[in-house]
Amino acid sequence: MKRGMKRDSEPSAPPNAPEAEIQSRRAQVTRLIQAELEGLLGSTPSGAESFYDLGLNSLDLTRLGSRLAAGSGMELPTTVAMRHPSIDQLTDHLSATHAAPRRPPCPASTPPGASFPQRFNQQGCFAWHENTVNKGFLHLALPIRILSPVDPIALEGALQILVTRHAALRTRFYTVDGQPVQQVMDHRAVHLERVPVQAASWSEVASRIQEAASHPFDLAHDPLVRGHLFTRGFQNHLLVIVAHHIAVDATAFAILVNELLTAYAARLAGEPAALPAVTWTLEDFAHWQAGLLEGPEGARCWDYWRQQLAGDPPLVNLPGDFPGSPHTRHEGACFPIHLEPALVVKLRALARQEGGTLYMLLLAGFVLLLRQESGRDDILVATHTQNRERPEWADLVGYLSDTVAIRSRLHETDRFTALFHQLRDAVTHALEFQGCPMKWLEKRLNLQRDALCDIWFTMLPFTLYGPVAPLFSGHESPPIEHGRLRLKAAPDLMPAWLGVWYELELNLLEETDAVSGTLTYRTDRFAAQTIARLARNLQTLLQAIVADPNQTLAALAHPPNV
Repeated sequence: MKRGMKRDSEPSAPPNAPEAEIQSRRAQVTRLIQAELEGLLGSTPSGAESFYDLGLNSLDLTRLGSRLAAGSGMELPTTVAMRHPSIDQLTDHLSATHAAPRRPPCPASTPPGASFPQRFNQQGCFAWHENTVNKGFLHLALPIRILSPVDPIALEGALQILVTRHAALRTRFYTVDGQPVQQVMDHRAVHLERVPVQAASWSEVASRIQEAASHPFDLAHDPLVRGHLFTRGFQNHLLVIVAHHIAVDATAFAILVNELLTAYAARLAGEPAALPAVTWTLEDFAHWQAGLLEGPEGARCWDYWRQQLAGDPPLVNLPGDFPGSPHTRHEGACFPIHLEPALVVKLRALARQEGGTLYMLLLAGFVLLLRQESGRDDILVATHTQNRERPEWADLVGYLSDTVAIRSRLHETDRFTALFHQLRDAVTHALEFQGCPMKWLEKRLNLQRDALCDIWFTMLPFTLYGPVAPLFSGHESPPIEHGRLRLKAAPDLMPAWLGVWYELELNLLEETDAVSGTLTYRTDRFAAQTIARLARNLQTLLQAIVADPNQTLAALAHPPNV
């Protein structure tokens, strides 16, 4: 739901309301749902069609729940559309729901210029930045080919607009008496580095792009986004946009790229940039989150996770090739993953048949692979959550994303469909109770180890990146026109440096007809050939699953050639 959209009256009718009033409210609920689906799909489905059959992914469904909460004026779980996945089911549920009125968050009250504590995920990022040599693994970097003339002055001005607009980009991070704090500065001047490379070899250009992308930020003094413009000719440029993860997550980075191009076009035209007003700040988010954790919602979330993670669930602890060392835990490499369109079609069909999403199905397949490799029946995997379930935070530039733990208990006599249903329910519950930051949760659990999880899985939808999504695809694609520039992805120039947060990470991107990504790993724990074998086994396992999803886990441990 867009800001400022008119709300209908609350959809739940009071007890013993006249039949006409009940039907009127049902009609209001239906119109509200239809309007949101029209925005997501471009059309309105029939009342009985499953949202899963319509191809909505987990992110779409949580956003739908968030927008329905804003539009109805009720406090609703973001998973409401997952639990009631059709217009008819949602209408029945919301019409019978007597939820509390939705309360907007309260603004933070920190005096201008004062320091305030770093958030949970920021603290972890700050500690890694201070203690690791390979600081580049904390950067988000995107190289873009520009196949048209560029005005560097206008581009630098557009970059400055971003820093001026978004407090997260002009925040300094430092310590006071050993405690990590942050302070929003009134101004930070940004500089676009201009690098003429007309006479340089292609390998030298790639090397210089690598160096620019990995050059460390000074968190106490630098603006936390920068640009490097490499010029090879009048209509041949390479723009590298770099931001520090402590200031932005993947969603915020996509917002920045889109806004940069919009602001650039406005600078060329000599007009104000038509960008939405920035109403909330990351400090407001931190203030709201702290209140949530201290209130009844925090208690409810803690009660769920305390039960879900009871018994101190073990790390997966995959058998490695090397002993590993905490001093090199961020040194990593990756192996490419690509699921062919024919397989993706079958996987999507199976997920819809079983009432879930492709994300849930691939997570189930990955969990099964981990069971086969580790021999464990209790598998705990960390996964990404946007933490933007409220509309106030949907477009906020900052590091809001967090991590939730998905626990699976498996037995070799279980059928794969049972595992999928278990993972589907676990993901739905985790999203509903995502209000507890992982670092907060780890501290309250009194873990006897550094981290709750050692394995990571995520799959982001291509649509997350908006109009500039082709630039993030990781492979060659046709040029796009945006911001009065002709732009093209530069997958061959993506920074080669790699750091890894977990022992093993499966990072995927869901596109229209394919799924691609990487299996990223700690090089002090695994050899390249081991990861290549894991990648092959995952492909083979997924083929066996779509061939017969009713097989037992024991049978899938030794799949036939498919």
